[in-house]
Amino acid sequence: GGDGTVYVAVGIRWMRWYSVIVPRALPHDVACDFAKEMSMMMESSYLQATPQRGTGVRDDLIGWLTSEEAARHGGFASAHAAASLQAIGQTLQEALGRPLSVPARVMIACYPGAGSRYVRHLDNDGAGDHTAHRAFTAILYANEDWRPENGGLLRCQLHATKTSSAEVVEVTPQSGTLVVFNSREVEHEVLPAHRSRIAMTLWIEDASP
Repeated sequence: GGDGTVYVAVGIRWMRWYSVIVPRALPHDVACDFAKEMSMMMESSYLQATPQRGTGVRDDLIGWLTSEEAARHGGFASAHAAASLQAIGQTLQEALGRPLSVPARVMIACYPGAGSRYVRHLDNDGAGDHTAHRAFTAILYANEDWRPENGGLLRCQLHATKTSSAEVVEVTPQSGTLVVFNSREVEHEVLPAHRSRIAMTLWIEDASP
């Protein structure tokens, strides 16, 4: 792993599964630098609380960045991560043969520990204007040496089919791990995190008609 071939694998494997997990999607040195840069960004007060913070729904701090802004506020590894997420959109478009749109900005989200979480939800439940075009969710994690006692796993509920029951998949948010899933189909949650937990997310959208 660690180069563009993983994104081709994402597109092909997507034909069968609602979610794809690629450990070590970034080269090791880039993944380490990505974690350091994101940690520094968190400490710089660039990220802001969401309107839902304190409501019991979600406890993260967020910020939005282009690849250029990621380079300026983070560094090379952050810009590389953002560009890698955006490349997934093109891969999926070619693999699935459907028009998709890749937004210019990615979202940085930090859960500050102390049991911070995000309750089970869909990224596109059809109810919100700003989320209605989301087709696929792509996430790169930026946390070095994540341990079981740190909590903060991503728990995905994969839909049951006629031949299989629902499957629960839990992802450790280790730096360099990539997760891609269907924004309309995969309910997911962030379990309580007991140390700072940072991720970069891109929502690949349906192309406007």
